[in-house]
Amino acid sequence: MWTAMAGALAAGVGPAVAQTSEIESAKSQRDAVREEAAAAASELDPLLTEDAELEAAVAALDAHVDAQEARLEATRQAIEAAELDSDRIAERTSEVQDDILALRARLRDQAVDAYLRPAGESLAEMLASNDLNEATKKQALLGTVTDREVDLLDELRAAGAEMLALERAAQDAVDRVEQRRAEEERQLVALEASRAEQQRLREALADRISEVQAEIDALAAEEAQITSTIQALIAEEDARRAAEAEARRRAEEAARLASLSEGRVGAGSGGTASGTGTGAGATTGGTGSSSGSGSTPLPTPATAVGGLTWPLGGAVTSSFGPRWGRMHQGIDINAAIGTPVGSAGPGTVISAGSNGGYGLVVIVDHGGGLSTVYAHLSEIWVSAGQSVGTGSGLGASGCTGSCTGPHLHFEVRVLGIAQDPMLYL
Repeated sequence: MWTAMAGALAAGVGPAVAQTSEIESAKSQRDAVREEAAAAASELDPLLTEDAELEAAVAALDAHVDAQEARLEATRQAIEAAELDSDRIAERTSEVQDDILALRARLRDQAVDAYLRPAGESLAEMLASNDLNEATKKQALLGTVTDREVDLLDELRAAGAEMLALERAAQDAVDRVEQRRAEEERQLVALEASRAEQQRLREALADRISEVQAEIDALAAEEAQITSTIQALIAEEDARRAAEAEARRRAEEAARLASLSEGRVGAGSGGTASGTGTGAGATTGGTGSSSGSGSTPLPTPATAVGGLTWPLGGAVTSSFGPRWGRMHQGIDINAAIGTPVGSAGPGTVISAGSNGGYGLVVIVDHGGGLSTVYAHLSEIWVSAGQSVGTGSGLGASGCTGSCTGPHLHFEVRVLGIAQDPMLYL
């Protein structure tokens, strides 16, 4: 029976085996990619990892753990199937053993009967019989008994062969169960390791989210104040520059008029007229100069791209915009404590000191309403009113104020309103 079943199954497995092989190959490739991503995720240091990279690592480990759990479930189902096969084989083995015992008993009975009946008895009965037909029937009956003995022997041999096949199948089932259980053990160990890494990164991500939200909330609490401060300081700086420009214009005008006065000739009316004409021309020119000294148009992101330089080297660990339900008004640049921070462009320092959640912060006015903010500094090297150039040292990076770890919080503002720094760098 088992041999027949195996033959029937083998007849139609060709195409199915090929298709299954392709599917398994595709699954293996997919699992290999997932394992590489999971391995890379396991090597991450959350303190030095960008937010997006940390999120991607958690997602990769989630997918890897899901795949491992699916493989473990498949292995357990295979174990159950192998155990069911083993149970069916054991049940059939018991039936065949009973059949063999019954066949042997029947053969034994027939052997005893044949032993008790002499071999020549059938011929003597036929010769002694008064009815030849009756004798022939008796001989045919004896032949039938002999044929049945042969059939019993054939059945016994077939049962023995089936018994051997069942024993081999039983051993194969046991081997499959043992292999699957060993595989299950390996998968469990790997799964537990992956779950530990998954938990580590999940906790790191949760901590990062909590810390970043706390930092952003603290910065948001200072947002209105720093915006108004920047606007007031920019207005004050613009007024100071305008006053200086006006003072220079007046001084230049006075010097020019004095020079003209010294060069006047005598008391001729023509000279007086000439002097008057010259003075009028100078006044007009002075008015034009005064008009030209007004504020320049505000830069727009399109024209400002590339206008500023990076304040320091380092990876951007948190970008401008919404972060986990909060609005991040700048970018965070990874930097060890004490890393020099340079001005992103030429300008004037309009604020240098402590400011709540920003910690030690420097604000530089670049003119035209454009300013930059450098927060969480550990040291400040400049003071308000000081002129700086591109790359001039402003201080050292740190983690003062509300801070998740050593980094520079860098903002770009236009008229005090935060803009995406990446549009200006």
